[in-house]
Amino acid sequence: MPDTSTGVVVIGGGSTGAGVLRDLALRGIEAILVEKGDLASGTTGRSHGLLHSGGRYCVNDEQAAIECVEEGRILRRIARSTVEDTGGYFVSVTEEDHEWEPRFVEGCRRTGITCERISLDEARRREPALSKRVRSVFWVPEDGHLDPFYLVVGNVESARRRGARVMTHTEVVGFHRDGDRLTGVRIRDSKTNDEGSIACQSVINATGAWSGLVARLLGVEVKVVPVKGTMVVLSRRLAHAAINRCHKPGDGDIVVPGLSVSILGTTSAKVPHPETLPIEWDEVRRMIEEGAMMLDGVTTARAM
Repeated sequence: MPDTSTGVVVIGGGSTGAGVLRDLALRGIEAILVEKGDLASGTTGRSHGLLHSGGRYCVNDEQAAIECVEEGRILRRIARSTVEDTGGYFVSVTEEDHEWEPRFVEGCRRTGITCERISLDEARRREPALSKRVRSVFWVPEDGHLDPFYLVVGNVESARRRGARVMTHTEVVGFHRDGDRLTGVRIRDSKTNDEGSIACQSVINATGAWSGLVARLLGVEVKVVPVKGTMVVLSRRLAHAAINRCHKPGDGDIVVPGLSVSILGTTSAKVPHPETLPIEWDEVRRMIEEGAMMLDGVTTARAM
């Protein structure tokens, strides 16, 4: 692998790394993105793609809800082709959900999220698959589905047109230093095991759940708690819009329509390593059970 040089090395080919690469290219800064797998092969490519309205967080984390609103507007402006404006429904199924509703409505008001209560008849006219257990419904138009692959590829191609370079299947295995200053990265081709170096002035660690492992190559401790989420992809699209439970955020309380499929999710469990992702069948069953409380057809659709 031949050595090369650049101004900035961006480590990580997910949505953060691709966005950073494009930003650098737009500023005229020479940069190379290095990704040990393929683009969007980490957390980005394993997400359910819900473009959050912020409604999920508006009670317990107002700042996160406000950021969702702002980021949704930005993505619809700069990456319009990657977003399907599905809108979303927050549905109450249990008495506990019903008691959550006033807090949800007030949270939406405080954070600037559009929220409209609609009748059950109207909701079922729009979404015939809504479960008979659903007792009340709120329409939140800012929910949507984001295609993470198109987002990453679009950012990368935009950066490439402006002179940026991308090296996939290339792992960072170490760094070059001059005292306290980074002067380059050591890389290895994941397919051939050939090694090389990239001289640079700056390095941006955009590896998400892997950022602590990359920092450790420098002897720097960055505390990261890896968390896995189990999702179930169903073979057909059960709803036109995203379906959310109107309650305190928990496991299995979202059904996301993604192109021709439905995605049930998600759980949240700590794991020792970002690549230690065992499939727990109890979690799969829970996703299906929770999804069936909101939508008919969940238990009969084929899980892919």
